[in-house]
Amino acid sequence: MILSLLIFLEFSIDVRIQEMIQRNRTPFLDKTFTVITHSGDRITFFVFETVLATCFSDHEKEDAKLLLFGVVGSQIFTSGVKFLTKRKRPDEELTNPWNSSFPSGHTSGAFATATILSFRHRNLRIPLYTWATLVGFSRIYLNRHWTTDVIAGALIGITAGFITYNLKKRILEFKIF
Repeated sequence: MILSLLIFLEFSIDVRIQEMIQRNRTPFLDKTFTVITHSGDRITFFVFETVLATCFSDHEKEDAKLLLFGVVGSQIFTSGVKFLTKRKRPDEELTNPWNSSFPSGHTSGAFATATILSFRHRNLRIPLYTWATLVGFSRIYLNRHWTTDVIAGALIGITAGFITYNLKKRILEFKIF
């Protein structure tokens, strides 16, 4: 069922959007979206969480613990779905079934981060979700994901963020650092 839906969407929505975006690429936007996409890399999350956990107040240390739980959870789920779907990327790459196109891991991590931090820092909600949306769009723009990959990644990330926030008390009681 999911595979049939993906095939339908790939030939209707995904391909049309991908072709339109790829026709309108510019060198400036290539560089801009490359920087934005790297802000959603796993190593970037790890460095950000490490800095929060070691250099700031107890509140930021709690942020780091919640982010670690939420982002790792979203990435584990995303990797499992990638392995099951084995969807080719728009650039036709599929060398590693754990790194297939559907869903977008960068997007799920970014939306998990935005959701968790927006609960804790309501004044940052708009910038956080704007950043997460730009990370998702950068994956389409750079021809690494289809639109439906990014939408699924966003839904996974938001869900992981809600679950994490709802388990906040238990997570914060657990002693990691």
